[in-house]
Amino acid sequence: MQRRKIFKKFLSTFITILFIVQLIPIQIAKGLDKDVKLDITITVLTGTEPFNKKKSYLYPGEDYSDKDSYIRTLDTLKYSLQYTVNSSDEPIDNLTITSTIPLDDKGNKIGTWDSNLKNITGVVIEENGRKLIYKKKKAISNEAVKIDFPMKVSGNIKNGTKFKVAFNVQGDNIEPHTINTKEVTVSALPKFDLINTHDINNGRIEALGPNGEKGSEALNGKVSFCDDLNEFGTKNATLYTWRHKNEDHIKSCGINGDDDNTVISTLPYGSLELGFDDNRSVLESGKIIAKQESPGKDINITIKNMDSSENHYPTKDILGNAIDKESKYVFSGYIVLWVNENDIYLGENQITNRFNKFNVKSISGALNNNDGNENLDNNTTSFTYIKREEGKPGCAFDVSYIKSIDEVEKLHSMNNWWSGDGSFALNINVKAKNGEVGTISPVTATTQCSEINNGEYVLGNYKPETHENIGQGDRVKLSKAIVRIENTANKEVIKPNEDVKFNLKWSFTTNRKIGDSKVKDEIVVKSILPKELSYKSGTSSIENKSIEPTTKKNEDGSTILTWTIKNSEINIDRGDITYEAKSNLTFDRENIESKAVIYSPMDVSSEEKRTSTIGLTTLNMAMWKIDQEVLQKEIEKNKDINYVLSYFQTYNKEYRNVDIIDVIPFNGDNRGTKYSGKCFLKSIKSNVGEEIYISYDDPKTINKNPKENKSNWIPYEENIIKGSKVTAVKIHCRVLSTEETARKVLITLGTKDNTKDDIYVNSIEGTLDEINKVVKSSNISTKVYEKEKIKENETSISQNYKHNLEKEKPKEVYNENNKEVYKISLDKTNKNSAKEDTNERKNLIDNNISNGKISESLNENKYLDKSVIKETIKVISNKICDNQDKNNKKLPITATNYYNHLLIGIVMLIGVIGLIIYKRKRNKK
Repeated sequence: MQRRKIFKKFLSTFITILFIVQLIPIQIAKGLDKDVKLDITITVLTGTEPFNKKKSYLYPGEDYSDKDSYIRTLDTLKYSLQYTVNSSDEPIDNLTITSTIPLDDKGNKIGTWDSNLKNITGVVIEENGRKLIYKKKKAISNEAVKIDFPMKVSGNIKNGTKFKVAFNVQGDNIEPHTINTKEVTVSALPKFDLINTHDINNGRIEALGPNGEKGSEALNGKVSFCDDLNEFGTKNATLYTWRHKNEDHIKSCGINGDDDNTVISTLPYGSLELGFDDNRSVLESGKIIAKQESPGKDINITIKNMDSSENHYPTKDILGNAIDKESKYVFSGYIVLWVNENDIYLGENQITNRFNKFNVKSISGALNNNDGNENLDNNTTSFTYIKREEGKPGCAFDVSYIKSIDEVEKLHSMNNWWSGDGSFALNINVKAKNGEVGTISPVTATTQCSEINNGEYVLGNYKPETHENIGQGDRVKLSKAIVRIENTANKEVIKPNEDVKFNLKWSFTTNRKIGDSKVKDEIVVKSILPKELSYKSGTSSIENKSIEPTTKKNEDGSTILTWTIKNSEINIDRGDITYEAKSNLTFDRENIESKAVIYSPMDVSSEEKRTSTIGLTTLNMAMWKIDQEVLQKEIEKNKDINYVLSYFQTYNKEYRNVDIIDVIPFNGDNRGTKYSGKCFLKSIKSNVGEEIYISYDDPKTINKNPKENKSNWIPYEENIIKGSKVTAVKIHCRVLSTEETARKVLITLGTKDNTKDDIYVNSIEGTLDEINKVVKSSNISTKVYEKEKIKENETSISQNYKHNLEKEKPKEVYNENNKEVYKISLDKTNKNSAKEDTNERKNLIDNNISNGKISESLNENKYLDKSVIKETIKVISNKICDNQDKNNKKLPITATNYYNHLLIGIVMLIGVIGLIIYKRKRNKK
């Protein structure tokens, strides 16, 4: 009995200790596991270049740096947000970051988020650009993400307006939190420029302007100025208001495009309300009112309801030609003046028109350009009007003959008069006298011979309007001098990333007799490089002296280089222009052209004669390639299809942001696919460092070019695709390093209810950040065969892959996100796969950006001197990591399971000690 009592007492004590011990690991796990945290840093850049010269004080409308607290209107603030999930065991679900730009005191939008942000995965822009929403379904542990959020300040915000932009952060398992960025002050001053030009074709005066820029403040109320006619050049210039005599129905003034009779094609339309596209129209020029007391008096012009916010400006004129980037028009209009023909003198008349009294105020009361004076350099326009006497030619000529008529008549033989076609040639020397440069005049010939046409006169029938019937006459165009150019290159075949040297040999000559042999002129030389070539800055020279051209990028990717050579003496050799260009990494075309054109006011010959074009051949050496292979060229009904996607580089160079899109075969995919039943994604096996995304979009709408693709993508998870209709797969590799030459991804498709001779055709396309070219694989196909042909077709599986799969031992890789172990066969072409994960951790880049424009690495300490706001958000979590794998797979030892093992050992030790003590007492008794 005594022994039983002792044993029961020990057993009761042992069970109590065992129960207490089982509770300890739970409490210790809660205390020792790291707190889940979200570290957020926001960097604010206030403005973009160019900045004003630094001073000890700040003028309105100026900004000195992107590190200060000032931002100009129409300039861009950039909020660089980066966050890191510090948790070692739990992701953050449904992370959402929102930010709404505030309004000013009058309810105006202070700014709008950049519309290009919508191209970033997870970003949505709402409320007409005011509200930004960034969502991520899972923010995994040790993930670092950086995204730049640019915001453009509106043009109708007052100088001195202060504002802050707040970012709200929330998620399923984190505390909601608000991060306030630093306060920013708007810097603005009215900077409008009234520009006066003219239409050469009809002499109308164009009122163009104001012309705004960054830091410009909107104007308040009406805009007025004066058309000064005091020095117009002819008397009685009159605003065109003769409605009863106006047979052409021309308006006296208006906004450009509101009257078909008064369209100025070199300017943009005057309003979006006219129904033309945005790129060719200003926002709203308003209504123009012009008044004149009497002919010859100044004209007072008033503009009402003009939108001077500059929130929009055109990039093209009415004809679609590009407008200079510095010309940001917010108003476009015209004024029509009429002059009586009797008031114009014979010969040349110099017409001068000037705008003045443009003294306007901004919405904050500041005078335009701070002192009431705007730029006067472009307020005056001049042109020459020539009036000729009726019935007289535009210019006269001295005509002489190489041989006189008398000399010809002395010829004794009729054979000397005739040639094979019954005509003879007479050389005529035409010398222009008092002619106007650019005049095109016919030179006709009239002949009479007693032996021809019964001695009648033969009149020349040359038509100068159409240049027809030139057999009996010709035409001449007067020019003071001739400029010509020859364009050559040091190689005809160009390889990728190669230097090409160009030589421009030019001349400026004349054979006319001029009094001053030291005549000088301004020569302009332009060289047009195709999009495949880029100018190398600092390589241009003339006579071994450095001279940098101005450069302009066209919409088609070509570049115009312009050299202005002032004070060029006629008939003097100034030496060739030389420069170098760099070829692209890849080419879209095999044949390209480089063109050079030369200009001079003294040469009025056609541009064709002043142009030199050379052809170049490109040698496109691929810098990377993609490939796709199907492991089963034929499959049995309802069996799987396995594709191996591979991508590899041909140069030993590090590439960033590889994106490959594979649209799953579907009926009508233009690749030859035709099957019955279903074809669906079954699984994807990828390498460490690759991000896999899937799409449910209509496959017909999916653009396989990753840089142009706008489809909806979600991160791939095996458990979410079962039974779902996945239509496409995207593979994103952030770094293809120099230590690896190739990567491979295995995609398995399932089939169901298919029939004999069904065919599945697949292909992939991919892009790199560094190369603006899509790389495509060839089409590969899989066909369905009858069941009885299994043995016959077993050899259709690629023996190479079958051998490799049997030979290589799969490696077990633990995935921290879903606590599962995957078996992955490592690609032998990866030279340093063991270091891959380490390298991946160092490259802290946003996983979600799919448009190829990834921000720089967070390791670059680039913003030390800029405004930085840091916040840490703690995650609320009561979940305990369950480290017992369902499939009894080996897991890494964490704090929780470590203490579980330790305490179980302690319990077992206590039990053994208790049994020993019990046994000794029993032996004693």
